[in-house]
Formats: sequence, C-alpha cells, structure tokens
Amino acid sequence: LYTMADALFAASFLNACLRNADDITMANIAPLVNQTGPLYVHPEGIVKRTHFHTMAMYANELEECVGAITINSSKLIHNNTSVNVVDANATVDKSARKWAIALINRHPSESVECKIKTAGRLLNGTFDATVLAGDSPDAYNDIDNPNRVVPEKKHMIFRDGVVELPPHSLSIVQVTDEE
Repeated sequence: LYTMADALFAASFLNACLRNADDITMANIAPLVNQTGPLYVHPEGIVKRTHFHTMAMYANELEECVGAITINSSKLIHNNTSVNVVDANATVDKSARKWAIALINRHPSESVECKIKTAGRLLNGTFDATVLAGDSPDAYNDIDNPNRVVPEKKHMIFRDGVVELPPHSLSIVQVTDEE
C-alpha cells in the first residue's frame, strides 16, 4: 500500500531535487519505480496509487524553471528530530509571468497558514490549484476504493500573501503575473 503519507514523502523528495537542480543532474527513489509501483494492475483494471498522483502533478502542473523560494515554517518534532511543517517549491516559465507553486502541509491533522511572495509581491486574490489530500495520512487507493485519494481542482484564496493549506496535503497553485 502507498498512503497519503507516501505521496507527501515523494513530493518532499521531488522538492528537494528541484531546489538543488543546479547540482543534481539525475535522481531516483526506488519506491517510485520498483516493487510497488505507482500503478497497480489487476484483472478488473488499474489503481492509481497516491504517489502516482504526486508524480503526475509534478510532471504536468509545474513550470520549466525553478524559482527562488524561502521557507519559514514551524516544525513537526519527533524525539530529537524535526522537519518543517510546510515544504514548498516555486517554478516559473521562461517569461517569468507564469508561476506554479508546490506547497506541502505535512501536519497530519491540522490546516496551516503560509505566506507566499512571488516576483517581490505578496499574493492576493483567488488562484487555481490542484490539491491532493486524503481523509487521513493513512488513506490509500485500492481495488475497492480506487479514488479515495485523487487530486481535485480548487480555488485557493490568498490575503496579504497568506493561504490556508488543508491538513496533510499537496497543493500546486497556478499564478500568472498580470504586470
């Protein structure tokens, strides 16, 4: 099984690779291609696992160039280790007018707010987004529930750069610079 937690792990890995794109020329993560791949084929059809949707969102929703991004976030703490609650990556087209911002809320049960600035200005308004979330971090797709975790098209509202991210989710927000 691949759960919503696995989908966010894959997104976090892809964000790390993109943030280090100047140094990383090739990378792979075995669970994305080996053993239990993103598609489960069975006699009645195909199940798209959670990390299939993560990979499809990154392949189809992001722009071609990595943009600069700074992440300031509270931490999730377990024993003596911690990780940012919010992880993010910004991509932009070659004209620097179309942005796609990948936002991960790692908190297992709470919505979190984060502040986004692109091209030197805080985002304000309503923007199209694709959101991948489940009813729990353990949510997964299987033969009986093949669409329990699927991306949904939504609108995300930013006020003075602040947006609320759903619990334990991946959101890719589309922003077009009108200037």
